[in-house]
Amino acid sequence: MVNKRKYYTYRADSSDDETPNLAHSCMVLLTADRRRQLIMPTSPTKLQPKGIQNDEQIAFFMNDWEPTLDIETGWSEDERREHNGQEIIDKPLVKRYTNSVNAPLQEWMGCDGCASYREEFLLEDLQLEGHRDENNHPIPSLFQCEKCFGCDVVCQECCLDHHKCLPLHVINKWNGQYFERTSLKDIGLRVQLGHSDMTCACPVHGHKEFLVLHVNGIHRMNVDFCACDQRVSHRQQLMQCDWFPSTVHQPQTVCTRRLLEHFLLLTWSSKVSAFEYYQALKRLTDNTGISVPKSRYSVFMRMVLEYRHISLLKRGGQGHVEHSFADVQPGELTLHCPACPQPGINLPRGWETVDPSLKFLYYLIIAMDANFHLKNRTRSSDLVDPGMHTGLTYFVPTKPYSAHVLKFASQKDVSTCSGFSALAHAESKFSNGLRATGVGLCLCACHEFMHPKGVGDLQKGEQMNKLPENMHIPVAVTTTLFMFGITSFHTSAHDDGCSIPHSLNLVPGVGQTDGEGVERNWEEMNWVANSTKEMGPGAQHDTMDDHFGHHNWRKFVGLGLSLQKKLINAVKERDCQQAAFQEFNLAVSTSYQNQWTVMAESWEADKTQPNPFTNKECGVSEADVRAQLAEQDKAAAMDGIFHHHGTSPSIFIAWGLSLEDSQRRLCFEITDGALSSYRQAELQQHWTSLLKQIHQFRSVQAIYMVDLENLLEQNDNGSLVEAKNTILLLPSSISAVIQMSTCHDDITCIKEKLRDAQFHNCLYKLRNALRARVHLIKHRNRETCGQRANTCAASVISRLDGKIKMIAEKYHTAHEYLIALQGRGLWEDELRPLNAHDVRGPKNPSDIIGPNGRKWTKKQLAAANRHLRQGFMQISWIWTLVGVLGDDNDAGLNDALCVEGVKACARALRWNEEVLLLKEEMQRTRTYLEWKARWWENHAKFAVNDSLSLEGIAAYAFWQAALQRRLSIYFYSSGLLR
Repeated sequence: MVNKRKYYTYRADSSDDETPNLAHSCMVLLTADRRRQLIMPTSPTKLQPKGIQNDEQIAFFMNDWEPTLDIETGWSEDERREHNGQEIIDKPLVKRYTNSVNAPLQEWMGCDGCASYREEFLLEDLQLEGHRDENNHPIPSLFQCEKCFGCDVVCQECCLDHHKCLPLHVINKWNGQYFERTSLKDIGLRVQLGHSDMTCACPVHGHKEFLVLHVNGIHRMNVDFCACDQRVSHRQQLMQCDWFPSTVHQPQTVCTRRLLEHFLLLTWSSKVSAFEYYQALKRLTDNTGISVPKSRYSVFMRMVLEYRHISLLKRGGQGHVEHSFADVQPGELTLHCPACPQPGINLPRGWETVDPSLKFLYYLIIAMDANFHLKNRTRSSDLVDPGMHTGLTYFVPTKPYSAHVLKFASQKDVSTCSGFSALAHAESKFSNGLRATGVGLCLCACHEFMHPKGVGDLQKGEQMNKLPENMHIPVAVTTTLFMFGITSFHTSAHDDGCSIPHSLNLVPGVGQTDGEGVERNWEEMNWVANSTKEMGPGAQHDTMDDHFGHHNWRKFVGLGLSLQKKLINAVKERDCQQAAFQEFNLAVSTSYQNQWTVMAESWEADKTQPNPFTNKECGVSEADVRAQLAEQDKAAAMDGIFHHHGTSPSIFIAWGLSLEDSQRRLCFEITDGALSSYRQAELQQHWTSLLKQIHQFRSVQAIYMVDLENLLEQNDNGSLVEAKNTILLLPSSISAVIQMSTCHDDITCIKEKLRDAQFHNCLYKLRNALRARVHLIKHRNRETCGQRANTCAASVISRLDGKIKMIAEKYHTAHEYLIALQGRGLWEDELRPLNAHDVRGPKNPSDIIGPNGRKWTKKQLAAANRHLRQGFMQISWIWTLVGVLGDDNDAGLNDALCVEGVKACARALRWNEEVLLLKEEMQRTRTYLEWKARWWENHAKFAVNDSLSLEGIAAYAFWQAALQRRLSIYFYSSGLLR
């Protein structure tokens, strides 16, 4: 931030002046209005808070004061009269920025009447296009290097002398009018290999079309190999100067290691393909494409694959062990998760005998999923393209896996619960011409590390039989060593009988693991789907293994910060959830708590026991009440009791409620946007029909509700506005006094029963509609693309929103009417008023407006999406109060309280587990890093005959050990793993 000027105000009659009768004067800087002194601090660190001066500043200015003869100097009569006897408050500081800081682009362009810098920059850039040689040398200076500092123009001899050790610079030559592209090869430079002094007694010329691929383009090069007595092979001479050869015999093309590292980092970060990268190299060489050498793209791809494989072996420590590369075990070259439990490495002694309540600290939590975007076409075969390290890292070995898949080639996937569209496509014609329809993945669910041998190709589906055998779970131990859950994203696609028992919010020992790390990984890997789809099987496996390894490395170096953030959040949320659970317990008797605890423990031990986490739709529905009333009418008819006009009271009330619903639905269609002429005419017919039914209803209403003529204001006109405002005057819509004088007792009783059932029916329908809305929105966001499809999806969601609004209005009307029937009472504790903010689903993925009414930023939306998990959920009362009216012995109310109680308990337990797990994972991470550092140090010495190789082996091992300890020190010193 730029230093801000600070202003101080001095009073003319300061009480701090020891000699008020003596006039003083000094040289000071004043502001433009000449009312405040301007003080410029000597450095930003000496800036003081506003309105405060330190002693040194005061002493500095007081030393410059001198007596003066005129006490009135510097003040006008108006200023003296204004300041005299008044308290002056310091002007609050306002942030002041210069244009160069606040708006550098506008200043550069010359906005607001300021001078523009564009002309200056343009002229300076054009000067670089000229010769700019003002010295009259006998030897002309014609050559300029684009990479050397200064862009000086030198002669040919000086240019060659400067670039003996810089052969990959780009050279331009002045032809009398402009600079044209040339090369060091064209002006006579020859690169000698095999000698550090660049001279050789017996050189051998390389190929005349020898090419070097570097980050600044493709270079033609004159290369001389060494043929002395101490010579080594040509490929070794190239590698000793950091050039990677394309072949082992007579190489004609090489890549610099800088280019290979640059490409790998770029493809890891931006997922650029090798073809696009090579095209960029060609344009760097000549953007017109005229002077570009013959394409070496296939050669470049081969060098990338080889260098990537060598780097993998190097990082895996294979240069520090005695066995040959053929003896590398499957999965040995992977980067393991430091925070996951690894016996013998990062687990404490006696972890096997730990208390049963703490065994969850040593659980290995993994997530499995399939991705059908990562297809692979039948472009090659495993014989032609076997892959360099398939089976040694993340993909499973090809041969045993292929033999296993052939056993189930004709078997179809069977889904008893969910029906994902991806699975349907996997079994359809979209699999024609594909070697693999997708990829199955197994990773660490907590820290998102890819597991060794955890990736395998799929053929038409993700059935367990088609996944590799090492990813299978032995049947003999499934009941004792394994627990299963469904990741949070996939839970909504399963029915309640499957999703609730396997919800990670209810599985003991998993903390706040959501299992969605596999989905986040797919989002990253989908960017390479188009390029890997056309590769052979080996190239695809090697490329994806490389991206998986980079993914693990980014997780590895960021693990300390990730664990710290999780722990800070977990501690806060644990305290919040435990406090909420304690408050809930205070409102419930101890007997209920003990009963629910026993139910939860029994269900966790045996899933066949009653599930205490399942919401039961309590209360009697409208259909149930009408069936009961119909049975009563039937019984009354059998006893010889008949009703007026053949219409029973129950039918009369049900008729009135049906008319009320029709009126509400038609009123909504009127307000639902602009209507066409045809639709208006159709609605007019509906209103006319409804008004006829209302007139028929009035005739029966006059019998059951006597003395109501004074309140009936029938509007026989069939206009839309009058029909909309027609009042049915049902018993619940009139006051209690009028009810007593107009309604029979049985009418009022039936009305109360139907209204009460209407409440529960509305809540049930409202919950279902909200669930459907969430499902539609998620389906739209995931599957829908294109204007037409999105318009259709928006129309469906809009119609569903209208249905939700009608149901909410129906509930609101019923609530008002029930107050009129029964008055306020304890029934309102369950059937509360339905406000607008209560009408929301358990998740709202489409809501982009925050609580303050402003649109959320991307960061706020990401935080909200993370908090959609049940651990963070603050649910609306319509999802919790599903019991019916009754006392403490009421079964429905007990079930509702049981569900909320065990869920609150589960949330508190999961957050407490999360805190304990994070602390244990921090300790395991530090232990693993120290173990890995010692491993590298122990392998620093390796028996080889070459002293230079031995030195390099030791140097790399010590560098790796130091890297592990640097990460450990960084995690600890920054407070990340404390």
